[in-house]
Amino acid sequence: MGTLEFQSDTMASYWPAKISDAALIVDPSLPYVLLLDHSPSPELVWTWATVPLSKQQLDSPEKHQVRGLRFDALLRTDEFLKEFPKFEGISGLDLWQLFQKPPDILALKEVVGIPSSLREIVALKFLLPHDGELAQVCGATAEILNSSIHRLQSGHKP
Repeated sequence: MGTLEFQSDTMASYWPAKISDAALIVDPSLPYVLLLDHSPSPELVWTWATVPLSKQQLDSPEKHQVRGLRFDALLRTDEFLKEFPKFEGISGLDLWQLFQKPPDILALKEVVGIPSSLREIVALKFLLPHDGELAQVCGATAEILNSSIHRLQSGHKP
């Protein structure tokens, strides 16, 4: 890890950051990881995916050719850590770790830090626009942030 700077007791940034840092930052004791506006591929290429094309298909999606695929993904933390090696090649990550399953109406896009109104749901945020750039790490509390920074600095995978 290179340069680390604290903006407050619950927000820090560091550079250069790597996608692989996310596996160190997450707290394995917390139940959920939310990947916000996730894109499995940075390239704009046609690929096959099983997706619903309408509300009527939500329970029975079909396979279609798609490109520019973006979605929010809610994973159990243990599932995220198990699947993380498959994230090789993604260009960026907007990861939120949660104390509980979020309500359907929870909107986090363009939220800066972790506002006090969300601290009962959101524990941790890791934002890395592109591999090798500046990353932002936020904790709902100073203790959560410091624990995640400690895991990152020690290189201790959960």
